[in-house]
Amino acid sequence: MSTSIPSNSSTATITSSTTSPQLSVESIVQQCGLLPLVAVLPSNGADIICKKNNIQSFADLISPFSSVACVVKDPYGQQQATKVKIDFRDISKSGCLLGLTVLPSVLHQVVSIVSTLPQFQSTEIWNSAFRDSFSYWFEPSDIDFLKTYLSCIFVISADEEDPIGELTKLIQQQHTQQHGGAESANSLGPAHCAPPKWFLPNILKYYVVLHDVEDGNEEKANEIFAKVSASYGSDCCQMLKINSTVDADLPDPWQQILEQRYRGLESGLEMARKKLMEKTASAESLADSTKPSSLVPLSTPNSMAPVFSTSSAAANPTVPLSAHYTINSSSSTVQQVANGPSLTKQVSIASLSNSRHSHGQCLTTTDREQLRDFVEKFIKQSLVPFVEKQITAQNDILQKRQGIGKSFTSMRKWLSAASSSTPAPGMQPISYGPESTEWQTRRLADMAFLFGMYTFSHQLYQYVKKDFLNDQAWLYHGGALEMAALTLYLSSNQLTSKNFPLYYLDNALNYFLNTCMQPMLAVRCAIISVEILSRIGMHLETANQLIRLTSTLSDLFSGVLLEKASALFSQAKMYRRKAFHYVLAGHRFNQASQPILSLKCYDLAAPEYLDKGWSFAEDHIMFTLSHESKDSQYQAECATKLVKPSSLQFMDQQAAFIEHYLKLLARNGTKNPLFVIPLIKANDIRIIYGEKPEVLPAPDDEGRDMKVRAKDDTQIIEWEDLERLAFHSGLGSKKPFKHGCPMFSDSTTKNREKKQTPPFERFRIQVKLINPMNVPLVLRNIRLGIKEIQMREGFLETDAFIEHGTIPELVLPRTELPSMPGMTLQTYPEHSETLIELHVIPTDKLLHFSISSILFDFCGSTGATAIPGHLPLEVKGRRLYKTKEQRMKKTYGTDNRLNATVSEKKWPLLNIELSGQAARSPEIHAYSSQMFQVLVNFENVSDVSISSITVSTDQPELVSISEPSDDTKWSLCSSIMNTNGILVHSIGKQNVNQLKEQGGKLTLRMAIKAPDEIVENKLYRILFFYIGENGNVREFRYSVKLTTQSLLRCVPKVLKENYQLCTIDIKNLIPNRDAVLAKVEVIRLSAFMVTAKEKENETIPIGIELVLKRNGKQI
Repeated sequence: MSTSIPSNSSTATITSSTTSPQLSVESIVQQCGLLPLVAVLPSNGADIICKKNNIQSFADLISPFSSVACVVKDPYGQQQATKVKIDFRDISKSGCLLGLTVLPSVLHQVVSIVSTLPQFQSTEIWNSAFRDSFSYWFEPSDIDFLKTYLSCIFVISADEEDPIGELTKLIQQQHTQQHGGAESANSLGPAHCAPPKWFLPNILKYYVVLHDVEDGNEEKANEIFAKVSASYGSDCCQMLKINSTVDADLPDPWQQILEQRYRGLESGLEMARKKLMEKTASAESLADSTKPSSLVPLSTPNSMAPVFSTSSAAANPTVPLSAHYTINSSSSTVQQVANGPSLTKQVSIASLSNSRHSHGQCLTTTDREQLRDFVEKFIKQSLVPFVEKQITAQNDILQKRQGIGKSFTSMRKWLSAASSSTPAPGMQPISYGPESTEWQTRRLADMAFLFGMYTFSHQLYQYVKKDFLNDQAWLYHGGALEMAALTLYLSSNQLTSKNFPLYYLDNALNYFLNTCMQPMLAVRCAIISVEILSRIGMHLETANQLIRLTSTLSDLFSGVLLEKASALFSQAKMYRRKAFHYVLAGHRFNQASQPILSLKCYDLAAPEYLDKGWSFAEDHIMFTLSHESKDSQYQAECATKLVKPSSLQFMDQQAAFIEHYLKLLARNGTKNPLFVIPLIKANDIRIIYGEKPEVLPAPDDEGRDMKVRAKDDTQIIEWEDLERLAFHSGLGSKKPFKHGCPMFSDSTTKNREKKQTPPFERFRIQVKLINPMNVPLVLRNIRLGIKEIQMREGFLETDAFIEHGTIPELVLPRTELPSMPGMTLQTYPEHSETLIELHVIPTDKLLHFSISSILFDFCGSTGATAIPGHLPLEVKGRRLYKTKEQRMKKTYGTDNRLNATVSEKKWPLLNIELSGQAARSPEIHAYSSQMFQVLVNFENVSDVSISSITVSTDQPELVSISEPSDDTKWSLCSSIMNTNGILVHSIGKQNVNQLKEQGGKLTLRMAIKAPDEIVENKLYRILFFYIGENGNVREFRYSVKLTTQSLLRCVPKVLKENYQLCTIDIKNLIPNRDAVLAKVEVIRLSAFMVTAKEKENETIPIGIELVLKRNGKQI
């Protein structure tokens, strides 16, 4: 196989971009972890010198100074300014790349640690931890050179017993590991790390001699350095003199770097060790049951790849995903990790590197400058020239192969035209030898990319991906596609979403994920894709790519990807998708034992679901948050939303939510919580001042909403008009009328002013409790909550009330589910309502009080858990429309229904009972002009004497009151009528005196006449108004509606005027079906005649003689 490499004639095209990389270019390369790797191999003496600064390795010591601005030449001599950041790794300790046996555990711990940081709440876990840690620890693959070492720095201490011997030993270790074959591949580095891989057969080797200025021998150090320089050349050797002080008070640039680098490593390795031991024990138990001679090794003897690495998977692209996470047997590598010594050593190193102590305390400013100069010298004078030389040499080799490559290229394209280019899973993988043109081209492209030659490397990736495609090497082709997309973005200044080849990344993900079963490579590709596409505004496409990966990844990986996808949906202004995928991410995080991340995702999803009609999704989110959140107040808020009135859950689930809500309140110790159920019809609250009336009729029954016009048809008569006339009749017209002793208050009365209530009588509140749930609710100890108690001068609050009325237990019936065919849960039925009455009895020592709430013990639907709490009572006044501002802002007036002032004196109290047909029903069907007799019985039930009783009515011609007279006969009460047509009857003083003493009684007769004409629901208002000797008044209202119909039809005729003879034709109008029930007997007839002279009425008796007899004298 061969490939076409651009010739010198195309140099201008290839190297057209020679400007310095922008900040975004540098950041995307660093965030993807695509940095040149340099291995560091120190001796024990060198580590001791570094540890004096609380730094465990030389690689960590120089890490803050790893970025250097330099100029790099491409193979054609074009200079390009770039900023090279080197990733120094101590390959003998903790700086190696992690194998996939431990990488998931380390990432799990990294995510767990970062999720607890305060600053984490404002960022995604993708940006704050996962991406950087994955890119830093991800092991090298077999399809590229991006995670292989270009150079190795050997570091020794001049104070060692045999520095030259130590250096020789280190060099031999590296050489053996690189060139010694499979047996020695794992000879360098800890067991939990993947074996180091090397960029070139002949890497750059650099030698460093450390001299401890404080404790070392400078003369000996110079001597050792001279020997090293003589042996390996002065150009690749350098001596560093550090530790010039004991306690330097300088900034600590290592703290953040080391903390982010090693966080989660210690606990992650321990987690991996435990998992490995558990699975190994399980495998041994299974092996004992089958009695095998030995366990099957995880890797072949000739393989250099570690167990479950991407390298081993690259050799067999069809390995399923579970293979990366399942340990079925043991090997020498696995046993090293499981047995613990190597891991324990690395854990301690990681712990020290991640400590909170300061670093570099023995390094002066000069020492730090020396470290910076060392890194700069190494990069500019050794590494960059070495790379330039290698790129030029490798490019020349490929150029020489170009001619023969072209001859094979056309033949290969012709032969491959008949074959399908569609990848088929399960195909035998293709491998390339180290000397193959494709492999060398990929190496050249990776080297050029790592040192900022993005245009040149893009051309190489474009060429090599075609060769991989023709060979159907899908794994290699996917790797070339992702790098071609990345270098295209980095080398283009004006790349937009319209001209970016999105299919490069889509195809690469498909090859890694589906064709070659390489999910970790797919995750790396997704990281690159996110960094590119999010910068050019392709948020939706990026999110869809991340979602594709979640079907085959673990819960932790899937949760991280879903959370990032949700953030991308938010940037794409697709808020419902964002919320939905936050819910999915929260679920996967919960499955991955990441409760903090799970709660965060649910919390971010909640605003999009709350009160948006997504009832079941909202319940799922709120239930999770109320269970897992550590904030007790937030838990209660979430649990409160589970018992919402509009719940569509089934009855069992509603009951479970209510019990969970109550148990949560009990566990958190919430004092007097505000319950959300049952509901209260606030504006239907009715207040009754005192003991009477015992039962308050409905507004329509009492006629408060119905208006009665006066005779002149210009003024509307209301109850207040009757009360005013009765007041002046009993107390005199000069005394100003005031509504001081009200009966009740509700939404129809005037409630602007605070009203008075009598002392030592019940102040009663009627309120409707609504149960919107489909399960019954149990309430206990229901009572009124009182606030703003103001006592009269000289009294304490303990004397305010003599009784608080309490309902011991009340079960609110459930709201029935709709059962009619065709009805769904979206059709809400009428909620169950229960009318209750609560009261308090104030004393005359109390001046003012307010009712604020209903207190009760909420026992849920079963009564098992009782939590004391309250429901607030708040009422709004009438809507105001007077001004434009009031109409626009929906302004409401003041409503003082729940505020009361206690009278200083007792009120008079009569027990008034009405008997008779008209008193038995609020609505009467009568005949025109029919008369009804009603007995009115009075009884004084208080110790206040009655001084006056009046009865007023708005039907003066149809109502009359009679009282007993001295001669045991009944006589009409004296009455007066005002111009508005209101009649007031005054009861005689002699009869009123019967009610002076408590227990005194009096009976009156009331006659009610039906109108002569036919009417329907004609309202009669009758007000009984009585005054006590202490000046307080009280009233009793009685109203009745009459509907009339005609009974008789009378037609008179004059037969003989001279003989005064006439006839009257009388007909019973009751229908035949009702004739048995309504028979009329004519008892007496009389005539009225008006004389022409005196205009006086005369009653003339008329004799009756039946002309036609029908059923005797009955008609």
